[in-house]
Amino acid sequence: MYRTCTLFLVLLHRTFLMAAVLIGGTYAFRAIENHYRKSDQQLELTHAAEFCYTILTTIGYGRVTALSDWGKVFTIAFAIFGIPVTLFTVGAYAAFLKHCILKMVMGIEHCCCSCWQGKKMNLKVLIILILLFIAEVFCFGIYVGWLEDKWNYLDSVYTWFLTMTTVGFKQHNPYPDHLSLLHALAYLVTSMFSIVTLAAIFQTVQAMISTINNQSRGLCAMLFCCYNNNKKDVYALEKYNSNHSMRYTEYPHE
Repeated sequence: MYRTCTLFLVLLHRTFLMAAVLIGGTYAFRAIENHYRKSDQQLELTHAAEFCYTILTTIGYGRVTALSDWGKVFTIAFAIFGIPVTLFTVGAYAAFLKHCILKMVMGIEHCCCSCWQGKKMNLKVLIILILLFIAEVFCFGIYVGWLEDKWNYLDSVYTWFLTMTTVGFKQHNPYPDHLSLLHALAYLVTSMFSIVTLAAIFQTVQAMISTINNQSRGLCAMLFCCYNNNKKDVYALEKYNSNHSMRYTEYPHE
């Protein structure tokens, strides 16, 4: 319970911080660009929000760009400050999501199958996260297809996958021109949730690799190069036993 409350408080702090960075950057970039742009090139609020969001998440569709010199300077400064804030926020959300799924798995095992309780928890969490990731790809593809009538379902799924993996191609941008502010917020929340799920998968895989690193160095450890330089094999040389034979005892890593 203490860890849950701690993660939730960190989550609130990071959420407000990233929201302040995104909102402040949106209005600042729009004011700077509109001051130097011509009347027929004025930026809408949703376009400025798209620009700042794609910078923070490193997607970078490239449809909205800075045209003025001061806008380019602001973009550099905004990326230097905003990208680390986004990484910290996504990491906090991923840790909270992973923690909630772990609690759910422990509760189900406690009620239904106590014989498997506490065994291979990282693997179980990873399987659930992968299934959630696949469901997000196909479900949010429907949402993108609803926004873009000219796209088929495959294009929608392909576009959303590029978004949640922060690849981002200019030809496949799920952020249409006619998008209202409400739909822009929905796009922001859903895409951020997908990125958080992917980050949680990476954190779980990292935890599994760390577990392999602390165990015997078998095929999995060789495959992922799981060798910790800070831990060395400790061998203790015991004295001769009654049969005058030498025995070596390998102590496990702490």
